[in-house]
Amino acid sequence: MWRIQVITWKDPSMATVLENVQDITTKSTMTDTMPAGFIVNCPFFSVATVYSHGK
Repeated sequence: MWRIQVITWKDPSMATVLENVQDITTKSTMTDTMPAGFIVNCPFFSVATVYSHGK
């Protein structure tokens, strides 16, 4: 389950790609974060698991 958060840049001209929690934390003074208002059920499966159950 993922709780989706929306991150917006206070100054869009300074925007960069945020790839991990450290990026988000490091840039926190330059961004605003707020809950998107929904939770996503999106489990992870290995390719081997998917193929083994797809037969």
